[in-house]
Amino acid sequence: MCIPQAHIKSKTPQPCITQTQAYINQYDALYVEEMNEDNDIKETPQTTKVEKDKMPLPTFNDEWDRIDNFIRQNKEYYCIQEITSPTKKATTTLSLLNKPEVEEWNADLKKWLEGIPSNYNIPILWDLFLQELKIKAQDVQQTNALTKIYNLKMKGLKVKQYISQFEELAEKAGLTATNPDTTYPFMKGLTTQVHSNICKKPIYGYRMARAYALDDVLVTQMALHLIHSQNPTLPKEQETLVPKTKKRPLVL
Repeated sequence: MCIPQAHIKSKTPQPCITQTQAYINQYDALYVEEMNEDNDIKETPQTTKVEKDKMPLPTFNDEWDRIDNFIRQNKEYYCIQEITSPTKKATTTLSLLNKPEVEEWNADLKKWLEGIPSNYNIPILWDLFLQELKIKAQDVQQTNALTKIYNLKMKGLKVKQYISQFEELAEKAGLTATNPDTTYPFMKGLTTQVHSNICKKPIYGYRMARAYALDDVLVTQMALHLIHSQNPTLPKEQETLVPKTKKRPLVL
């Protein structure tokens, strides 16, 4: 008996199809294409014009102790205004220093600048001018300090305050403790009572005069304190009086 065999069709494996999704860069909108011509574009001149209009000419208010700050302001101004000529910068700076104490110096320096040939108008000229300005500022500070020293006066028994003010001005004036010229103005500013008391002693320099003045005031304060302790009802007006020593009667 013949058994019919069914023909079975073999299944061939089908290739696996992978579904791919296109990648979309969400930051493409932020991409800016670089343009070569951007490197050649200069800053708009309007910005420079605004900076020039905003930068005022520096002012000088007799602050000779802050001359470095004044010079810095001038340098910034000339840089913004694009002023490069050394003689023009020096002349402009001198016009701001129109003060009585430097009137003669100012006029001489302007005359000297006007006589400089154009081929000598070089950057080192501006540096030399600034150096001369700093020297003049130091001279003015010393002169002003000496004037204040000779007008300084000791008030009451405040000798420590007087010494502090005197030494601060002496440093600005260039007077040292070993300088013989320091002793005279110090003695001159003391009160009449303290001055007459310490003049009775030999004085060799400022340090000795200062020590005598401190001792004399200390003795006076101790005497006043003793008087006040013995007389509690003593009016305050009499507390500042210098006690007078009683003289012994003459022996007949």
